[in-house]
Amino acid sequence: MKNNFTDLRLHLLQLLCIAFLVPCLLLCQKAPVCASDRLVRVGFFPVANFQEYDQQTNNRRGYAYEYVQALAQYSGWKLEFVRASYDECLKMLSRGEIDFMMYVNNVSTSLPNIRLVSNPYAQNQLCLAAAPSNFSASSKVYAELRGLKVGLLKGDSSNSDFHDYCYVNSLKPTTVFFNTEKELSEAMSKGKIDACLRCKLEIENMRDLCEFVSKHDYFAVRNDDPSLAIELRRALGRLHDTYPAIDSVLYEKYYSKQKNSIALSPEEVRFIKNNGAVKVSYDASWYPLSFRNKEGAFDGAVAGVYRKITALTGLRFTFLPSDTLVDVFACFTSGKTQMMAELPFDFNWAANKNGRVTAPFAHIIVVAAYKKDGASNNVVALPSGFYQEYLSKVVMKDRFTFRHYKTIEDCINAVLNGEAQYVLLNTYQLEYYRGRARYRDLSFKVFTNMDYQLSIAVSKASDPCLFSIINKALTAIGPDQIADILRNTSLTAKSRSVSDILYANTSLAVTVFGLAGILLTLLIGGSIYFIQMKKKNKLIEAATSAKKEFFAAVSHDMRAPLSGVLGYAKLAHETADMREKQQYLDKLQVSGNLLLGLINDTLDFSKLENRKLSLNLQPMRTGELTESVEVVAASLAAARGVSFSITREPRCDCCVEADKLRLQQIFVNLFSNAIKFTQSGGSVGISFAEKDEGASVAYLVVVKDNGIGISREFLPRIYDAYAQEHTHATSRVMGTGLGLAIVKQLVDLMGGTISVESEPGRGTVFTVNLRLRKSQDTAATEKKGAAPAADLSGRAVLLCEDDELNAELARTVLEQWGMKVTLAVNGKDGVDKFAASQEGSFDLILMDRRMPVMDGIEAARQIRTMKRADAVSVPIIAMTGDVDEESVQACLAAGMNSHTPKPIELDKLRETIGKFICG
Repeated sequence: MKNNFTDLRLHLLQLLCIAFLVPCLLLCQKAPVCASDRLVRVGFFPVANFQEYDQQTNNRRGYAYEYVQALAQYSGWKLEFVRASYDECLKMLSRGEIDFMMYVNNVSTSLPNIRLVSNPYAQNQLCLAAAPSNFSASSKVYAELRGLKVGLLKGDSSNSDFHDYCYVNSLKPTTVFFNTEKELSEAMSKGKIDACLRCKLEIENMRDLCEFVSKHDYFAVRNDDPSLAIELRRALGRLHDTYPAIDSVLYEKYYSKQKNSIALSPEEVRFIKNNGAVKVSYDASWYPLSFRNKEGAFDGAVAGVYRKITALTGLRFTFLPSDTLVDVFACFTSGKTQMMAELPFDFNWAANKNGRVTAPFAHIIVVAAYKKDGASNNVVALPSGFYQEYLSKVVMKDRFTFRHYKTIEDCINAVLNGEAQYVLLNTYQLEYYRGRARYRDLSFKVFTNMDYQLSIAVSKASDPCLFSIINKALTAIGPDQIADILRNTSLTAKSRSVSDILYANTSLAVTVFGLAGILLTLLIGGSIYFIQMKKKNKLIEAATSAKKEFFAAVSHDMRAPLSGVLGYAKLAHETADMREKQQYLDKLQVSGNLLLGLINDTLDFSKLENRKLSLNLQPMRTGELTESVEVVAASLAAARGVSFSITREPRCDCCVEADKLRLQQIFVNLFSNAIKFTQSGGSVGISFAEKDEGASVAYLVVVKDNGIGISREFLPRIYDAYAQEHTHATSRVMGTGLGLAIVKQLVDLMGGTISVESEPGRGTVFTVNLRLRKSQDTAATEKKGAAPAADLSGRAVLLCEDDELNAELARTVLEQWGMKVTLAVNGKDGVDKFAASQEGSFDLILMDRRMPVMDGIEAARQIRTMKRADAVSVPIIAMTGDVDEESVQACLAAGMNSHTPKPIELDKLRETIGKFICG
């Protein structure tokens, strides 16, 4: 088993060298893995959109039906669908007449011989639903819900949840009980009742008035068939590894028409029907959020929100452009327009303009662009438009001197020309201008306390129905869709020129794409190699599970530092300042070294197989950790569009004994999770606090975000391996569910504690407490001057390497050092060339271990047994990807003098060579 993973180590490292050639081919070759050919009977109960059956065509369709078909691709099952009612399917499962069914919750499993499989695959909600033509109640308007007549099914377990909801919200609806679902549906269609209880996935041609209780749905199998449960869990894992967004894709396919439902009152419906287009004034100069396009029409990200409101409500708008703030307000306050397209969410401002502000729909983050070594006159360049006017008059008053220009491009040119020190941009503008070649000399920073929110202003003199319709529409669209509209519309508002895309340095572009190819190659190539090894060696079930967990850990741990590598490579590529370029390259090397450390550590098979991790305690300064973590965190946050901050107070910067790589792994996992589950425009903060306690240092780290948060029900399982909360907010986020399990295991191993506080929709806070023992070896942490490099000029080396790319790289480096290189393409070729040479021709032999025809071990043995003087004395250094202790000892036993692992660290290789041939 250990040799198999040694092979895997070498195979993965070789794949790094051909990252540009194979990713697409490998992706095309990846195929589902079948577990069996057994016949599986599936309970099929008709529910609209979920499981549907057409008797005339004998066709089935629906969310659950397609989900099970997808599982069959990864299990090899032959499916037989048994049609019956939901209750009858449960009874058949209990009696062993079917093998499994979907859409089961823990309330439904009171029958014997039924077990729920693994984690829930979906989260469903109970809701109160009304007929689409019934406008007697509005969504969550409790005053209107109190008078409803609600139909309930006798004996339904959901009835108690509904009664609890009514009690909490002081609702007293009239309840009518029915014996069957058919009777209840007929009463709804004839208007005898106003609403009924439904699960979210069961709503068809109905309006969702309110949602209250969340329920998890599971797969259910027979308790006496554990093998099916194992196959089902395995198929689920493979399906989600290949198609992480399968849940959201199928939901979108079958339930998209239920999204964005809005309940309007009769008065609101009449307002939309009887009134003409609502007049809206807008700022025509606020690109890319609000502007007038070439055709003279309202365009931009805010215009996209209004198009969505019209599609949802039928409300029509007429847009009146104004080029100055004065004109925008004049139209609004004079009654010429009933609405302002956008207004800062500020009740005082709205009151002064005789308006009312809706709920905010966008978060505006303000960024200051400046030129290094530019003006320092404290002048801010502002274009005309109320975004800038609001900042100058309300947010930033008395802080700067303001100078106005016609357009945002004029403002940027003023900064570049030295007329102004700053120009203010929002993040949507930043996305566009930072990618322009002619603006590459600009730098960016965030001013604190300058963010604000946008809302829509409605005149107090207008019909109150207009204000309530706009508010309901914004709520129904939801923050996620609005964020998508704003982001997508602002990014596509103008196209970039070819020069903006191609001005980059070609060599750095190759580096970026190459590193991306490395990740794809490792993941895809490693997966294919795993499949081949499984077929070849017929590994037992436990080994298969360990390998699967191995690849998931590799994927999770490498993403964060790789983002740092790619991010700083891009920054280095874009800047023309050589000092900045060098700084970015230094940070790129830090991230690359962290990535290499994670690869070396996660490829240690024995640690994953035996669930044993040992800490490599070394002297280090506490300040070193925050510096290396900040490099990766800042790049990852910038790529996601999330603001990032780090604090380090108080600090003592003591010398401690700690495993730096494992500490980095803890904090990289925590902040990458925080950034991943925080929407663009949100914020993530990390604080480090140190306290000297004599013999030890108390180390407190807090990672805080304002992302989507974690439900109270899921918090107890947050550190379980593979555990992931299944909600629509998390369905688009890829991950293995191993990150926090790894963090918890490492914190426990270090004798520390980790805690979490979270609230859905408000964010999450992780707190890590560690106590690090002080180190007396302070000298080990001091930077020492490098020893002079060995002079290798004129020295002859026999290089035995079968891989062409590795051979080319090694030959180039050795020749740059002044060495004369003779290349052998395998072990036998190396033995023959050494035997044919005169004694003393070679000062050194570099030997790869794994080569065709003859490997490096056998080649070293044969050279050492030759009857010539230099056969015993010539230094042989192993240069191989086999780095486990067993491989190192095998090389030494074969007569090699030393061992250098791949990927090669050039300074260490030169030092090793110099030690043997220069003394």
